[in-house]
Amino acid sequence: MAKINLSVSSVCLIIGLVLLGGVVAYNSIRKTSDYPQIIFPDGRRINLIDIADTDTKRAQGLSGRSSLGSDEGMWFIFDQEGIYPFWMKDMQFSLDLVWVSQNYQVVDIVRDVPIPLLEDSSLPTYANTQPALFVLEVNSGVAQSLQLGDQLKWVD
Repeated sequence: MAKINLSVSSVCLIIGLVLLGGVVAYNSIRKTSDYPQIIFPDGRRINLIDIADTDTKRAQGLSGRSSLGSDEGMWFIFDQEGIYPFWMKDMQFSLDLVWVSQNYQVVDIVRDVPIPLLEDSSLPTYANTQPALFVLEVNSGVAQSLQLGDQLKWVD
């Protein structure tokens, strides 16, 4: 039978590599934000800085905010799937709007919705053509990689 002769430094090196591998694995799967997140099919994570789950919150949306981070978004939750038009009242930056079904499938996208230049009574609305339960608002260009039918993932 062959003897294995390992020095103390070799054993320490092996243990260190195993521990380092565990830390790397943990960091790759752990949550990277205190906010709930939506994960795009390409792995991009959007931190949901606000959840609009009441009529008041849905009416307010991102109106009045001066900016939104490139990895941030607002998630709108409705009571049932339907057609939900949005407008850009009091918006100060352009958006991508993504309508999402109850099983987190992208059912409609409107990209590069501009800031309003008209009076409130003349503002256009942007609506989905397929029923949706959720809407994701993100900075213009963030939804560039998304396509109809893409599957999003919710992470608490």
